[in-house]
Amino acid sequence: MTERLTQPAAEGPDLHLERSGGFAGLTLRTVVPVSQLTPAQKQALNRILSRPPPRREKPDRFEYRLSSGGREAVVAEQDLPPVLRPLLSRLEGPI
Repeated sequence: MTERLTQPAAEGPDLHLERSGGFAGLTLRTVVPVSQLTPAQKQALNRILSRPPPRREKPDRFEYRLSSGGREAVVAEQDLPPVLRPLLSRLEGPI
């Protein structure tokens, strides 16, 4: 499994975001300062960290691990809230 950290950690509360799975099995990680999230994204993140959806693994689909403030959730690609999807582009940012 290959790993890539796409952004360095910033000071303050952070969202650690990891994508794994897919056909190639590549794992990507990034860190997003919570201060950069919109209010709607913060609310969705809090909901998902407080009550993660049940794990539904599907072959060749991505799985996302979100952690912040000592809480963590693993979310299947199809269960990720739409408001959090714009954060996924940060996984594919510059190395």
